Amino acid sequence: GDITYVRTDEGWLYVASVIDLASRSVIGWASGKRQTADLVVTALNRAILTGLVKANAIFHSDHGTQYRSKRFTRFCHRRGIRRSMGKNFQCWDNAVAESFFSKLKGERLRWHRFVTRKQATYEVADYMRHFNTRRRHQTLGYATPAETMAALNGRPQPIAA
Repeated sequence: GDITYVRTDEGWLYVASVIDLASRSVIGWASGKRQTADLVVTALNRAILTGLVKANAIFHSDHGTQYRSKRFTRFCHRRGIRRSMGKNFQCWDNAVAESFFSKLKGERLRWHRFVTRKQATYEVADYMRHFNTRRRHQTLGYATPAETMAALNGRPQPIAA
């Protein structure tokens, strides 16, 4: 998990993500005008609601205050989720999440000026759908995250719309 920010005329929009490392799917996310523990709790809770996060799962993040907060710690503990944080100031520590946010900004957001946070949220959500279902990844053998997730779960591959 990680947090990034998007510039809007109303101020920053903060986006927290939860990414499945095996499939590279964005399985949970949340956005808001403040980067709080509630933002990351909401993102992880949405990932849990997909049914893809089981007890004893490992949630990896950087050392951001939101991820070290009592609120997030209790939330994870109550659900049997183990937390993992690498060493301070290691740039590769959260490479998958950083790579996703780089693609989000470089492939979609850098070309837009957002008047409202709502407009930016819509673009982020639209890109996540594209990222999960259509964007092919070299690390996945040029499959999409959705195709990889289906293969990992023994389900037929989804048909792209």
